[in-house]
Formats: sequence, structure tokens, C-alpha cells
Amino acid sequence: MRVLMIIPAYNEEESIFDTVTSILNYRKKVDFDLDYVVINDGSTDKTKQILEENHFNAVNLVMNLGIGGAVQTGYKYALEHDYDVAVQFDGDGQHDIESLSDLLEPIRKNEADLVIGSRFVGDVKSEFQTTFMRRFGISVISNLIKWTTGQRVLDT
Repeated sequence: MRVLMIIPAYNEEESIFDTVTSILNYRKKVDFDLDYVVINDGSTDKTKQILEENHFNAVNLVMNLGIGGAVQTGYKYALEHDYDVAVQFDGDGQHDIESLSDLLEPIRKNEADLVIGSRFVGDVKSEFQTTFMRRFGISVISNLIKWTTGQRVLDT
């Protein structure tokens, strides 16, 4: 199985090196092919310089497209390079690479085509804390999804 980590990055000079390094270290532990691409979303800080100096695999967008455009670019990259699975992974270090194998397990067992990880459910709680308005929005959207589909989605 070929897995691509899509890392959208906008002004992530403080964290992008550690984020990519965590993936490079983690891929030595897994039994599948693990690659990454950083989608530099028109950063105005030293993100591009760090990517180039370290020869990290990156697509440098000429202007800021926003998270949607950056992620879409990553999915197009995955499709064009024939990856089996694409995973969105934050460039600021909020996501835990050590959770990747667990996240992929339902796909590897052919139990799911799409898996969505959450920092808010499960036995291991993240120290990450969103704003009140974001938590309120997540609650509203989660309840609308439950009401319209009958499915419970916790981290919308």
C-alpha cells in the first residue's frame, strides 16, 4: 500500500522541519510505503526556504489558495502519482504521526474506503483545545449531520 501524507503549510517556518522529520522517522517503523508532500500555500515567511534547504518534497503554490486549495492540490498530486491512500496532516505539528497506523487499519482491512481521525474521541485525549466558537460550530454541524443522516460525526 502506498500512502501519501499531504501537508498543507502556510507560514509554518516554526514547525515544518519537525513535522516532516516526524514522518521520515515514522516511516522506518511501518510495513507500507509512506511518502509526503508539503503544499506550501504561498507562505510569506521562511517556509519555502526551509523546504528547499532540506530538499523536502514540496509543491510551492505561487499564491495563497487557502486550506481548501492546498489540500485539493495535495489530492491531485496523490492521484497523479498513483498513491493508494492520501492523508491530510497538519503542518503545524498538531497531528500525531504515531496514530497513522491505527487510522489506516480499517482501510487496510477493507472495512472502509474513508477514515476520519479525531483529536476529540477515544481513550487518548489530545491537549489541543479549540476556541469556544469552533467547539460550538462543531456541535451544531455534528447535530445537523446526525439529524439528517442518522450518522454520528464528532469532529466535523
